[in-house]
Amino acid sequence: MNERDVHYNDWFEYACWAKDIRGVGLTMFEGWNYAAYPYFDGINPEDSDYRPHPKYNVTSAIKQALTLISNEEGPLYKSMMLRFLLHIVGDMHQPLNVITRVTPKHTSGDNSGRLFKIRGQYSDLYSLWNNAMGKITEIKRPLDKAGRATINYYANSIKEQYPREKLSQELRIKKLYVMTAHIYDKISLYAYDDIQEFTTPTEYYLASKFERCKQLIALAGYRLADFLNENLE
Repeated sequence: MNERDVHYNDWFEYACWAKDIRGVGLTMFEGWNYAAYPYFDGINPEDSDYRPHPKYNVTSAIKQALTLISNEEGPLYKSMMLRFLLHIVGDMHQPLNVITRVTPKHTSGDNSGRLFKIRGQYSDLYSLWNNAMGKITEIKRPLDKAGRATINYYANSIKEQYPREKLSQELRIKKLYVMTAHIYDKISLYAYDDIQEFTTPTEYYLASKFERCKQLIALAGYRLADFLNENLE
């Protein structure tokens, strides 16, 4: 595949595999990492060109992965689905992955914020959220000792700020489609608040939305742990 294949040594890097395979042209799983529910802003649904996302999306992919990793047979696909699971549970908690803003300008949707252009460190709203407002250092791969230490630092600090008990209400949600609907209602819609296209995000926006990012990172981690504990022996 590429030189990074030999560096899939632990779960940190297994989580990158589902993204790495796209880089070599394996795109048959495209769509497994998002759902993109519509947010109609200034346009009626009947006047838009929005088309519902195919039935195979992030929720159906997680459901399929959980079914396969709990199967006692088939180590190859079990290994493959585990790698997908490690990646797409995080993707489900990236709030721009579960929304697309439909407007008179973008009648089919804004491609989950990718067409919502901004100024500053990132060129669009999706990239801004995908990089946690630019407040988490990008970690180079293959991972070295310093990289692992950085990951552990972020994990420990986020867990300290958002322990399980602080997210107990969200963790009581067990149906996958309700999880994505909750993220859409409580966070995704507000990604478009306090920011205008072709402007630089304010410090208020970056700071307040970074708190949301940390909350979602913690929630994704706890849910992934629960998925694995419930489906792996």
